[in-house]
Order: sequence, then structure tokens, then C-alpha cells
Amino acid sequence: MTKQHKFYRQGDVGIQEINTLPKGLQENKDNIIVHSDSTLHDHSLKTGKVYVNKDGELFLDAPQDTQIVHTEDHKPIDLPKGKYKIIRQREYVMENMTKLVID
Repeated sequence: MTKQHKFYRQGDVGIQEINTLPKGLQENKDNIIVHSDSTLHDHSLKTGKVYVNKDGELFLDAPQDTQIVHTEDHKPIDLPKGKYKIIRQREYVMENMTKLVID
């Protein structure tokens, strides 16, 4: 029987629990997950580390229970200890074309 991975969402950011982090990740200099160009309120990880791979995909390592915060726009999300992949919400623009949702 396989483990069901939990999924969390905060606005345009999805957070998928994963078993292990991929190899070859680079650590971000800060805990910002997604910069918000429209409101200037970033999605950020309160404690833990944010990583990016060569394709720009984001991953989180939370060695203890933590929160994702997005001041003034969304309530904080409690995130249990674990490893996660960030999934950005996209919207359909036209055939074969999507764009990232920015909140």
C-alpha cells in the first residue's frame, strides 16, 4: 500500500508532500517561495529551507513543523515537518498557452 501524500494550497501556490528531495538542488538565499509582483507580499517559509532545481522548480525542506505566510493576503498555512514540491497555479490563455497565476 502506498502512502497518500498531502497537498496544501495558499492562493496561487500549491504545496505537494514528497518522499525525498531530488538531487542537484541549490538552496535559495532567503525563505521566499514566490515573489508577488502584484501585491508585493511574498509567499515565504517561516522556518526550513527553500531549494530550486536547474529547471526553476521549487522544493521545501521543513525539518520541523512550520508555516507558509503571505502577509495580508492569506492566512498562514501550518505545514508539518517534511519535504515538499511547490506547484504554481496556471491559467488557460489560449490553445497551447498558459500563464502563471499571480496574486
